[in-house]
Amino acid sequence: MNSEIQFFGKVDRNEKGKIVSQVPAWAMETHLDELRESIASKKRYLDKGLIEPSEIPYAKAEIKREEKRLEEIEVSRPKISSKDKDELASAHKELGEKIGESFFSRDEMTKGLANPGEEARRMINPIIKVDPKLAEACGVRHDKGMVSRNGASKIFKIIGKAIGERTNTEYLRPDRR
Repeated sequence: MNSEIQFFGKVDRNEKGKIVSQVPAWAMETHLDELRESIASKKRYLDKGLIEPSEIPYAKAEIKREEKRLEEIEVSRPKISSKDKDELASAHKELGEKIGESFFSRDEMTKGLANPGEEARRMINPIIKVDPKLAEACGVRHDKGMVSRNGASKIFKIIGKAIGERTNTEYLRPDRR
């Protein structure tokens, strides 16, 4: 994987450069939509004269602050070349297969045949091999290239969001074994 791809931008890091967010800001579509609507709503209120004259400077400052935040988030979105997209798509598919193999089947889950202790072990212990550079780019700790299923799921979701692929890991669960 190209180590130049940064999934977490400046808005997702603290002053020391450490990732402080579970999910990159650009990947939170609902929050971005809410921010865009907040900006548009405040602008409409200003245009229609629905804001008290004494509150107009505060409203304008709030719009400016929100627009700056939105721009910072959009700038943090990774720029992915077609070659990188192909590599990420391949990694996404491979990781999806490994995650699917680590799930108990739907049949086992609904019949109560899945061992809860084993399920927990798979979720938290490093059992899935991944590219260490990819794990680090996604902010997932690895042990010699091995991550837990939860870590692999996080990588799967971030890559999926970046390349426009499916991100729900339940689609990976087999119906039967």
